[in-house]
Amino acid sequence: MAANPNVTPTITATDGTGQTEYTMGTIAFSGTYPAGGGESFDISQFFRDKSAPKQPLSMSIWGANGYSYGYVPGATLAAGKIKVNTASATELTNIAYPNPGVTADAIYFVAAFKKD
Repeated sequence: MAANPNVTPTITATDGTGQTEYTMGTIAFSGTYPAGGGESFDISQFFRDKSAPKQPLSMSIWGANGYSYGYVPGATLAAGKIKVNTASATELTNIAYPNPGVTADAIYFVAAFKKD
C-alpha cells in the first residue's frame, strides 16, 4: 500500500461473518488538500484477505462539522480518492485542511466488500 501522509485511517472493527466483509473505523486528515480531485486512498488496506482483489460494494464516510466526504473508486484499488466538500457543497481547493472543520472532526467510515 502506498501511504498517504495526509490521510490516516484507523480500523476499529471488522466483521466477516456473513457474505459481506465490513470494516469500520476513523480517518484523520492533516496537511494540505491536493489540487485536482481529492486525496489518494488505497482501499485494499481494509480487507483481511489480501489474496483476491476486491471492489468495495460501498464506502461511507461522515463527520460532524459540516464537511462531507466521498470515496471515488479508481482504476485499481490503490488509485481511489477521497473528496472533501464544504458545507456549501463545493470541493476544497488546494488549501490547508480547515481546523476545526476537518482536522479536529471525528470522521468515521464503513467499508463493505463482497466476499469471494
